[in-house]
Amino acid sequence: MEADEGLSRLEAVDKLNEKQFNRIVKGFSKNHEIYQSIKVRKRNRIITFLENATGKELELEGTKIIEVEENSTDDSTW
Repeated sequence: MEADEGLSRLEAVDKLNEKQFNRIVKGFSKNHEIYQSIKVRKRNRIITFLENATGKELELEGTKIIEVEENSTDDSTW
C-alpha cells in the first residue's frame, strides 16, 4: 500500500485516542516511505488529519511530528 493510499484510509477516522495518536506518530517517524511521500508532505495531510482527529496543534520537523507547546509568555501583559 502506498503512503498516500494509507493516509486516505486514515482520514476516514474522526477521532483518535492518545494511544492511537502515539502509534501513528511513532510509525511515521520510523517509516521512510511515509515521510518522504511528496503527496503526504506537500499538502501537510498527516498534520491536518492528526490535528482534526485529536484537537492538538502539531508541526512536522523532519521525520518527527511534534506537539506545539503553548507560549508561556502572554503578550497582553506588556
